Amino acid sequence: MYFGSYARGEARPDSDVDIVFQTDYPNLLVTVALQLELTELLNRPVDILRYRPSLSPRLKARIDQEAVYV
Repeated sequence: MYFGSYARGEARPDSDVDIVFQTDYPNLLVTVALQLELTELLNRPVDILRYRPSLSPRLKARIDQEAVYV
């Protein structure tokens, strides 16, 4: 899923891409590798995070409201 300025249709040329994913088997090395690969493929900065219970309620609400599933 992605959220943030791209999901809202408000991205600027300097905007990053905010990506969130769910997994039962979190792996920091895989997450970092995915972030680097997406940054290269999209030719722009990518912020990536795992959707999990410990996310702040405010961030969860924003993701739930804006998320575009791909």
